[in-house]
Formats: sequence, C-alpha cells, structure tokens
Amino acid sequence: MARVLVINHPESDYGATFLYNGLCRVLGAENVYDYPIKYSYHGVNHEYSTPSIARGFTSPLPWMPAYPIAWGEEAASDGVALMEAVRRGLRDGFFDLVVVESMRPMAMSAARGVWDWVKRSGVPRVVHEGEDFQQFCVAQLKELEPTLHLKREVSRRRPQSCDWPVVPFPFSFPDTDRTLAEITTQVAQDVDVSFMCGGTWDYRFDVLRALDEAVDLSVGLGTSQRERLPNSVRVYDLKDWWTYLDAMQRSSVAVSVRGFGHDTCRYWEAAAASLLAHDRIDLDIPNDYEPNVDCVQFDGPQELVEKLRHVLSPGVRDQYEVMREACRAKTMRYHTNSARARMMLERAGVHP
Repeated sequence: MARVLVINHPESDYGATFLYNGLCRVLGAENVYDYPIKYSYHGVNHEYSTPSIARGFTSPLPWMPAYPIAWGEEAASDGVALMEAVRRGLRDGFFDLVVVESMRPMAMSAARGVWDWVKRSGVPRVVHEGEDFQQFCVAQLKELEPTLHLKREVSRRRPQSCDWPVVPFPFSFPDTDRTLAEITTQVAQDVDVSFMCGGTWDYRFDVLRALDEAVDLSVGLGTSQRERLPNSVRVYDLKDWWTYLDAMQRSSVAVSVRGFGHDTCRYWEAAAASLLAHDRIDLDIPNDYEPNVDCVQFDGPQELVEKLRHVLSPGVRDQYEVMREACRAKTMRYHTNSARARMMLERAGVHP
C-alpha cells in the first residue's frame, strides 16, 4: 500500500481535512503520516498560536473519526525526533507521495524544514489549497514547485494561467462509516424544501425571503433563521451536525447557496442527503451535476420557487424520484472525500 506524508498546519481547514480523511479511507490511516502531528485528526482538541493568532483552538470536525497516529504515539511526542523520522523516511524511499495540505504560513514553515529532502527523494509533490479565493498563490507555488496543484476555487469562465498542472479540487462529502450509514437509512420526508444557511452571503437572505413568501411550499430551516422565515412550517433544532444532515434527508429538496467562495460544504451535503438545488456558481467541478438530470439549478430566488413547484408537482413525481437518486448516486461515485483522494492519487501517478 502506498504511504503518504501530509505536511499540515494546526488551524481548522475544511478542504485539508476532507483530503486527509479521503486518504485514510483509501490507503488506511496507518499509511497516512501527518507532519507536524495535527491532533484534531486524531480525536483531540488542541491549541496553537501563529504570528497573527495569539491563541487558537482546533477541534475535530463532528463527522471525523479519531484516526490513529501513523508514526505511533511515542514517536509523535518528540518534535525533533519526528522531523528526523520525516527526513529519514524521505532519504530511504519510505514515502510514495508528499502532500502539502495548505499554503497557509505554518504549513509553509513546516514544508521548508524538510523540502530539500522532499526534492531529493524524487517522489511526486502535491500542493493543496482550499481557500475561498480564485487567485493562485504564485510565490508559494514557485517555492514548492509542485508536481500537481489541487485548487478548490477554479473559475470555469475565467480560468487563470498557472505554471504548474492544476486540478480543480472542490470540497466533497465526508464519507465515513457513520455518514454512509446515516444517508443510506430511509427516512420519511416531512417538508418540501430545506435551506440551512448562515449569513456569509447576502443573496442567501433573498432566497430565504422568496421561500417564505411561497406559502404553497413547506419549508424546513435551522433555528438560526427562525426570525427570517415566520411562515415556515418546520423549524429543526439543529443540536449537532448529525441532526443537520438528518434535516436535509427529511426534505424533498435541499437548497445550497454560495458563501464567501463559490464552493460550500452544504453543496455536497445536500447532494448526498437529498436532491440538490443550487444557485449558478462559477466553479470548475469535474463530473458536475446536470440541471434537470440530477440537480435543480436556478438563477434567481423566484426561478428557484418556480422550479421547486414544478419538480415537486404530483404529475412529475416519478421524474423527481429519478433525479433524487441520480443526484445521490453521482455524489457517492465522484464527490466523496474518498473519490477526491483516489482522483488525486491517480493524477499524481501513485497507485494504492
């Protein structure tokens, strides 16, 4: 089985966590070596500090298993010994691939400490960037000279040039034993549409208002929007991520609207749990969903309402069921953490 060195940073980072989880699912956690040790990957809350953050905290994401430390607990407890183990592994051909999970400052600092050894090893070098912006981090890429660059936000309309091979690498659905068991459990659908959203993008509130005014549709929402949707017939008490996922499963259609970036976690969660309805986004997604085949796509709040009325009308119920199952099937085939990791390994020329 291939062995991967993952160079990381201590901050919370959705995209990096999705990638780490996917690698553990595909290769086994015993073959995914994180450096430095990121304890939130191993079920532990931890503190950190950076030049810009005096005291930070990172907790494991709610769906994330507590993976064992591939190095072993004893080796992981000594930072100097761990760096030597990394260098020795690179020198002796122990690793088949090196992944830098982010170009944030602390990940870059960790990479610099071993990068001469990485280059000498001759193994493929993959650099991942999962931030909200579409610009390339040119200075960091010049320094690392990756074999492959994974980028979350790649424009499909205005792609920027880059001197390194770029693979669009948006977020994905976190497939773990528990999440897969949850979404394959049959549940009764008690509302027409669910829309769980925070306030990171004003357009989301336009969609909320349109759904509130569509009194012929039953709408489910999280408790944070109770004030904004007084006509809602269902308010879910979202105690944790699992009740949030269950709420989307219980809706016939789950709506996703972009946030700071075009990509969002909810896009993938909605597609795994229900039939995805999403706003048109400028995001290059390999094997993307197709409007009217396995998703509902809309250009404005009123168009969303009209399309929901159509797809949920009794006369096209059979078509709706086909679309919902096709949406979930495509998610499981192409858009899980594991699927992203397998695609990355293939593009890097690494065979599990």
